[in-house]
Amino acid sequence: IKQMAQTQDAYSFYENLRDFSSATNLFSAIQPGRIEGNIEPVNDGPEAIGFFEVSAVRSKRIFVNYEDHFDGSTTFSYPINCEPLGSEPLFSPGGHPMGVITSPLIDAIQAGVIKYVAENENPGEGQGPYFTTLTPCGDCTVYGSNVKPEFWID
Repeated sequence: IKQMAQTQDAYSFYENLRDFSSATNLFSAIQPGRIEGNIEPVNDGPEAIGFFEVSAVRSKRIFVNYEDHFDGSTTFSYPINCEPLGSEPLFSPGGHPMGVITSPLIDAIQAGVIKYVAENENPGEGQGPYFTTLTPCGDCTVYGSNVKPEFWID
């Protein structure tokens, strides 16, 4: 959270500017008077309007618990479906130039497309002996870092 201090003069200037600029109807527009700023023209140049101010800034890092602000009815969607994938026992002879039996499952894991999750104790029809998932679902470093940030409090 960042908090910036503002003087009463700066607040009045920006409030007047907002009030004069927020007419919803041409016939109900506020007739602007002179808005006093603190920027003056140089060498009798054109009229200038504005306000220059230097303010103090305070910042503090806060942590928010999701449950304190959302009742659970709001859902957020992940960019991909992260349901576990079954692994069909696919092996194809001749897939390798040397005629070695290759596995698309092993090839996909080595290529970084999927991650191994667990063994499938009771494989159903069309399922293989392993559960896998897409790499972004099984590896948090795809979208972020696994390095603990400086601000982290245990």
